Amino acid sequence: LLWIGIGVVGATLYGILNDQITVTLSPEYFSVFKRLQFWRDLKQAGWLHAPTRLQAVLVGTLATWWFGLFLGIALGISSLLGRRPSLSTRDYLRAVAGIMVFTLALSMAFGLIASLVEPAVHPTPDNWPFLEGIDAVHPAFAIGFWHDGAYLGGFLGTFIACFWAQRRRRSPDRQNAASATPDILKLSC
Repeated sequence: LLWIGIGVVGATLYGILNDQITVTLSPEYFSVFKRLQFWRDLKQAGWLHAPTRLQAVLVGTLATWWFGLFLGIALGISSLLGRRPSLSTRDYLRAVAGIMVFTLALSMAFGLIASLVEPAVHPTPDNWPFLEGIDAVHPAFAIGFWHDGAYLGGFLGTFIACFWAQRRRRSPDRQNAASATPDILKLSC
């Protein structure tokens, strides 16, 4: 359960930081699109008239906590279940950090590519509905793809980390160390 909690806290902090970066690059993406998307939540929190940067904190939290639950469960299962020695908490934290770095790299790549192709694509709200009501289309278009890249990066990163965890658990040095460890110590992370 601790590891699931670590996944939720890690993903939530990532979402908040991610949204603080992207609200800087495209304030309208948040003040128009994300505000509409999370209007009910912002209203319930009493943040409808809060500064956009503060709204991005709530949006980042709500948009990513659930992913941390998925990450924590998937990586936890890959790290613990089975006959092989479990990962240490340090290895688990290393895997979570790896997921976040991978996610950031992929989201930045998506944002950069979208920024480069936007002039050729000429996006409009007719073919990209999230741009409805946004005047500064170029940065909002790039940030929309940045966010899509973050979700894709999170999913791919989690699957890669699960395979890494399985491979790490199979390594001969971990198996030899586990067989030399008294049973009472095997239960600790």
